[in-house]
This record gives sequence, structure tokens and C-alpha cells, in this order.
Amino acid sequence: MGTSMGGGIALLFALENPQRVNRIVIVGSTGLRLNQAPIHYSVESRPEEAIRKMFKDSRVADAYLKEGALLNTAEETRAFMKTAQRLSAGGPLDLSNRLSGLRAPTLVVWGEHDRIIPIAHAYEFVKRIPNAELFVVAGSGHLPQIEKIVESHRAIAEFLTRK
Repeated sequence: MGTSMGGGIALLFALENPQRVNRIVIVGSTGLRLNQAPIHYSVESRPEEAIRKMFKDSRVADAYLKEGALLNTAEETRAFMKTAQRLSAGGPLDLSNRLSGLRAPTLVVWGEHDRIIPIAHAYEFVKRIPNAELFVVAGSGHLPQIEKIVESHRAIAEFLTRK
């Protein structure tokens, strides 16, 4: 299981180690390059702005920030975003042409209002990955597992425990 860039890493691991993967869950994942729906890396924004962009509900963003989400400096945040961009855009996490090789059942979880990785990516993942299903989390942004905990975790638990 992986979220955002972690989702791309989970997909890459599953492609390279199919015998070690029974199921895959990706949440707002990288892994595709869609020119019509580019990923919105916040390389120029302040860390607080980048975090606020991840949530649909500003109250959740406020709570997340209050809990200490701003551990990185602006320079560290920009460096991370630039690295994520290099890995995804034609880099090792651009799995666009390899996704049909996935064999494990895959759950694609996506926030309905994701402003980082557009929901078009979710629909494209489901098209390209055999045995994939989509769960769209209503009223959520890029981190539905934080913003809509109950709905997200219920869908993931149901998928992982299904016979």
C-alpha cells in the first residue's frame, strides 16, 4: 500500500516482485504521465500552502498543521517536490507502459477533489491495471485516509479481507 509517491513505489515493487504481492492499494498515486491531467507539484509554494492544497476541508488542513505537519523547511519542501517531479515525469515512477503487467488485485483510492494528482489518473489506473477497482472518496482531497478516515479505511479493510 502506498499514498502519492509511495503509491508509485508500491506499484513499481509489485511489478518487479509479483511473487511477493497478493494485493495492492494505492491512494492518490503517482505512476502515470497524463499530459491532459498533469500532476501539480508545488515547487514554488511555502510548506503551509502545499499542505493546505492537499485537503478539501480547510478545517482538516488547520488541524493537520496544528498537529505539527510543518516539520520541513521551505527549502526541504521544494527539494522533495522537485525530486518527486523528476521520479514521476518520465523517470522510474512513470509506469504508464508497464501497468498492464500487474497481476495482483488492486484497489485505487482517490479523493474526489484531489488538487495534487487529478482524479483522471484514478480512472486511467483502473483502465490500465487488470483486476483493478476504484473507490472515490467523496468530499476529500489528496489524503482521503486522513480527511475521510472512516470511509477510506472501511473500503481498504473490505478490499484487503475479501476472499
